[in-house]
Amino acid sequence: MVDLSQLDEDFLLAYSKVRVKALENGLNINPYRGFINLFDHAERWRSINSDSAIMSAVIELEMHGCPFLSEVLSSAATGRTLTDWNPKEKPGFDWHNWGEAIDVVVKPADPFATEDVALRKNILADIAREEGLFVTMGSTLNHEIVHIQCRDKNPYDVYGPVAVDAEMYRRYKDDHTNG
Repeated sequence: MVDLSQLDEDFLLAYSKVRVKALENGLNINPYRGFINLFDHAERWRSINSDSAIMSAVIELEMHGCPFLSEVLSSAATGRTLTDWNPKEKPGFDWHNWGEAIDVVVKPADPFATEDVALRKNILADIAREEGLFVTMGSTLNHEIVHIQCRDKNPYDVYGPVAVDAEMYRRYKDDHTNG
């Protein structure tokens, strides 16, 4: 069961409306992944990237004025490979870390329905747009998973790296010092 309590209130309200409208349109959407802690994200990101990619990312974060995110990434544990989620974005630059994204599994409400996955995803994308949300449908191992987020751009493009670092520090500093 996915804990939705750490999602942003406005995002959760919009997502709840999407879920109701989806059901009205013959779709059953179930949360698959919601809020992702920054430190878990860093660990997972490190687990799928080479040492040189990690070092380059740490240096890049430092050069862009992101000392907190650089420290989080450089100090994250390694060695665990995850197959269900391989983050493309660096920690802090993914709306999951902000509580403003959710991944859902899209199924027909009628178990005997025959429409294809692409059609279900397109219907969901239209519904999400009506509520001011954005859907991405990247390739995953489970083709029924859809990513819904609050904005059409990532946090880096919306706020810039320094502001993202400051906000992640504000949200996670206590977890970092106590961890």
